[in-house]
Amino acid sequence: MAEKIVVDIIDPVDGEIKVTHTFWGRKDGEARTNYTHHLASCEYFLAAVEAGNVIEEEFEIDEREIPEAEEADEDDDDQLPEE
Repeated sequence: MAEKIVVDIIDPVDGEIKVTHTFWGRKDGEARTNYTHHLASCEYFLAAVEAGNVIEEEFEIDEREIPEAEEADEDDDDQLPEE
């Protein structure tokens, strides 16, 4: 079975979810390895984990549920406007 870990980062002031991270793994432990690598490189994520401002859930999933990466379109409307 594949796995995923979903981590919601909660704002301690208003209690709202501000960011959700999803870590995927095809093999046992791979999602946790991806989580650990991100934790080591993202100060915002690390601070939230250390402060206990996260909700974390682990799931066993069918490997077919792992999404394929999408290439970004240069004209993508989802990008933030330049200031």
